Amino acid sequence: MGSRLALVWMVVALGLLGCDPRPLEPPDTPTTTPQTTTTTTTTDVPDASAPDADARVSPPAPASTHARSELMKRWNLVVNGAGASIDFHWSQWDQFPHPTYRGGTSDAYHQFAAVLLSFLQDQGNFAFLLQNQLFRTSLDYIFPSGQNGLGTTFERLASDFSSDSMASFAMLSADAQQAMAAVYQNIELALGR
Repeated sequence: MGSRLALVWMVVALGLLGCDPRPLEPPDTPTTTPQTTTTTTTTDVPDASAPDADARVSPPAPASTHARSELMKRWNLVVNGAGASIDFHWSQWDQFPHPTYRGGTSDAYHQFAAVLLSFLQDQGNFAFLLQNQLFRTSLDYIFPSGQNGLGTTFERLASDFSSDSMASFAMLSADAQQAMAAVYQNIELALGR
């Protein structure tokens, strides 16, 4: 009984390795107060108490629609050639085919790792990810209800799958784990870390 409980906790812990610590429910939408304007006969003048547009910090731009569709196409080409018995095709941007949502078993993680490694080892795909700044782009799974599931990045996935705990759970060979670690190091070098 004790070893079964330990195994269950190990599976739960490994499943959380790639999780983004976001709540499952979308955060409350902040209420905004409308910006007041003073109307004159010739023009609208913004309220002087409103923050200057130049002083606002914009979040990083999300991947372009073209980059997203090209990334999904490239991923799916690798999936097509992987021969996996689990379907890891990526058909919607906000539903990345993380192995947690493909059964969550050691076998699902094993097959996913093979697809991921093949995808990241391809020099064309690697260059595309780097050129379009996609190694750190959030790869999310959002449920039809709108709730956030797992969120990860290609950088985080490479790191996770090169770790001993994930490699053990995913039943990766020593060679596969070393290959994933080499890919992770290449990502870090390319990103200047």
